[in-house]
Amino acid sequence: MAYTYQPPKFWSCDCDPTTGGHIIAGSYCACVYCGKRRSDLKDIIVPSGMGGVFSVKILDVEDACATVKVVNKANGFDQLAPFKVALKDIAPRWKQKSGASQ
Repeated sequence: MAYTYQPPKFWSCDCDPTTGGHIIAGSYCACVYCGKRRSDLKDIIVPSGMGGVFSVKILDVEDACATVKVVNKANGFDQLAPFKVALKDIAPRWKQKSGASQ
């Protein structure tokens, strides 16, 4: 059976920093407010509580928080159970454009 691409259930852009950006359903490929595209998103990060960040996927969204699951982590952090994070703490990390200055 061939692999078929499954888009994430949700993704985020950063065009509204007062609320942590918009949480967008995975079926949409771009933010209607700022035009950022899901294909430019590298990953979604949240504070780890230990001075770093976790790369996460968003499982569910409520009024003031989202349920997230840690992904792409070493040292067993990806084995953590899903947990809730305030929407303002969710931030996207974008892919670098080739030739872009830092």
